[in-house]
Amino acid sequence: MQMSIAQLVHWFEQALQSGTFPYVSMEAGSFVLSESTAERTLLYMGRRPFQGTLQTLGPLQARVLVGEVELEQVRCEAVMTSTQIHYRCCSPQVERQSFDAGSAFSLDAWQAADFSCSTDALLMLHFSKSENNRHHLCFDKQSLQLSRVSLRSHQDARLFNFIEVLARSSSERSAKLLQQLTMSAVPEIAWRALEGVSARSPQQAMALLQQYAQHHPSALISQRSAQVLKPTQGVY
Repeated sequence: MQMSIAQLVHWFEQALQSGTFPYVSMEAGSFVLSESTAERTLLYMGRRPFQGTLQTLGPLQARVLVGEVELEQVRCEAVMTSTQIHYRCCSPQVERQSFDAGSAFSLDAWQAADFSCSTDALLMLHFSKSENNRHHLCFDKQSLQLSRVSLRSHQDARLFNFIEVLARSSSERSAKLLQQLTMSAVPEIAWRALEGVSARSPQQAMALLQQYAQHHPSALISQRSAQVLKPTQGVY
């Protein structure tokens, strides 16, 4: 069905007031039009979602359908040491840009941003989901210091609880599932699973550490395993 922007805005406002959205995301006032494992498209009614913080949202493409939007953004980066990944802001200050109806802009995975929208603003946001960008970063707008790191996918986060359950179980099937999870390319999940294996069997955990120090889908896990195995660091 074809809809003009005016019709779309009218429909969206009515749905917002009646609370009849079948799928609400981020905050009340956003509506997911379509979603797959690779992308998400949503309509967003103007408000300021991240007051006081700048958050990584990309990769995304946005178009302002109605109203005005002020975008605040900084660039950030990941720095990997021998055993940890550290995230930091690499912009000297917050950059501000203004967009009116008909304008478009995009954000990549290493831009943390906030929107300041006019009360009548309506945006179309198209997100690309990438397995290479598993972390959601939040920076304080005044200090530009990192305030929070979380896993972007709810499925990744839920695995933490599942790993705890597996670690407490005594079944052989749980042990096999834990070992499979130690091969995750997401460092937090792989290391948490290794801790679960260690709780069940320190000997098996040691064998896995020796194996992963040579090869693992996550370079960080390989480096961390090698570090743990050093005599000066003790044994796992």
